[in-house]
Amino acid sequence: MPKAIHVTDWIAFIILIDVAFIALLRHYFPKRFLAFVKVPFNPSYFTEFAQEKEQPFWFELILEIVMLLSISLFIYTLTYFGGSHEINAKDYLVFIKIFLASVLFITLQRFFHSLTGQLFNMHKNLTMLIHVKDGYMRWASLLLILIVLFTVFASTKTNALLIIGLVLVVLVYFMGVIRGSSLLAGNKTLNGMHIFFYLCTLEILPVVALVKLLT
Repeated sequence: MPKAIHVTDWIAFIILIDVAFIALLRHYFPKRFLAFVKVPFNPSYFTEFAQEKEQPFWFELILEIVMLLSISLFIYTLTYFGGSHEINAKDYLVFIKIFLASVLFITLQRFFHSLTGQLFNMHKNLTMLIHVKDGYMRWASLLLILIVLFTVFASTKTNALLIIGLVLVVLVYFMGVIRGSSLLAGNKTLNGMHIFFYLCTLEILPVVALVKLLT
């Protein structure tokens, strides 16, 4: 007898992919993964491991994939499941669009970060800022997986977890930006006004544009 297809199967599949990736990181990079889990409370992930001569490319790449998948799934859950829209078996097409929009957003933002670094001769500072900010967002994405899991599959439907997730994303995002922008403050070629315009143009404005695009 063929298995019945449920409208949330595609969501479960994406969550399983995230969990599998996280398990791989925990197994092959235990020390680095433990430091990553402590990102908001201990900066060793950005100091001790940043000094390694051979950076584990796969560790950063897998974290990036997990972040994009979980944030895109959270945005879908927040905008569709959190509203009056009922989950549909073909909503994975909506998720794919959100995922591609997120990839485009991240790509363009990093391009302009790189361009700004070259123009202001501060490539090293901006590279570290991106690393710090991404570290915070990747950490938040792990919690978003749990939030989506309980929101979609819990027997009692509530939007409270989605609100918590939204607050978490905003809070962690600005924590990463503030922690990373402190590196810019040490650059003697920039004053407070430069840093203010940097935050508005490369951090705040793109996020507002993405929100407007998705809503």
